[in-house]
Amino acid sequence: MQLFKSGLRYILFPFIICLILSFFGGLTNHPELFGLTGIIFVIACFAWISDQFLPLHRAVQSCNSGDYAKSIEWCDKAIIKLPNHPDPFITAAACYIALSQPEKAMDSCNKALSFSPNNAVAYLNRSMANLQLNKLEQALEDCTIALRNTNKRFILLLAHCYGAYGCIYARLGDIEKAIENCNTALSIYPKCQAALITRAHCFCVSKRFDDALIDLKTNEGFAPNARSDGLALSNRARIHLKMRNIDIALKDAKKANELFPDCPPIIATLAKVLICDQQYNEALIHLSKAIELDTYYAEAYWFRYELYELMGQHDKGEADKEIALGYRYIPYL
Repeated sequence: MQLFKSGLRYILFPFIICLILSFFGGLTNHPELFGLTGIIFVIACFAWISDQFLPLHRAVQSCNSGDYAKSIEWCDKAIIKLPNHPDPFITAAACYIALSQPEKAMDSCNKALSFSPNNAVAYLNRSMANLQLNKLEQALEDCTIALRNTNKRFILLLAHCYGAYGCIYARLGDIEKAIENCNTALSIYPKCQAALITRAHCFCVSKRFDDALIDLKTNEGFAPNARSDGLALSNRARIHLKMRNIDIALKDAKKANELFPDCPPIIATLAKVLICDQQYNEALIHLSKAIELDTYYAEAYWFRYELYELMGQHDKGEADKEIALGYRYIPYL
């Protein structure tokens, strides 16, 4: 919305100048000169506007398509062009969250809020950054501010706020409240993939496996994105793991990792399935990689603790268990 307002301001300005020139041209004996000057001025203004906003447009496009590294590159270019504009920082934050880099996401959100203190999207992104940092109360607080600052006509943002609530309450272990918020998100915008995937996770925790699989099947019909599709497959692997369908779980977990590699939640799921398939050494490699990518990812520590216990390395296991519990992880697999 901030981008739209800025663009509208820049677009209206040359038209107003052109109208002024046309008006004064009508008062002279050479109106065509004023008209030509106005046209040249408008063309020059549009060329300048395009140059200013093109990097940000490319950044948003790349982010939406799931090319987060490329989007961050465009964001850096956009920041040079628009150093006091919140949108490049907001877009960069969304990419850092997708790449499990919460500290960088937090920094980008704070910069965006320094330019736009009431920006709902910046608060929503900071909420997700806090969630990845295991700062659950701060995540709830930011999500509440985001929802309060969201214009109720913007249904997509509204749905994502409730979906974010669902993610946070799921981490807090309040599964019913998480499902309730996901239901609200989906009633507002039925194609909210984050809410669908989170609700499927909650159904899995509640052993409502059929409902979970229905949500993930519904998600398949929406616009493809490597990350969301990978997370959906990873969740489906967890469902089949809970149902003791190890072969199906392993197939889904491997495919998810191929779709969106270097994603700690997806890597951790694959490792958990490998543990259940007694492929301990390979599981250890994957879990260590997940932790290297995101040192705040509590679940990977917990899975590695379980693995170390099975391998008889109790001291290492206890160290990982302490970290996972310190991050307030609640085991369910």
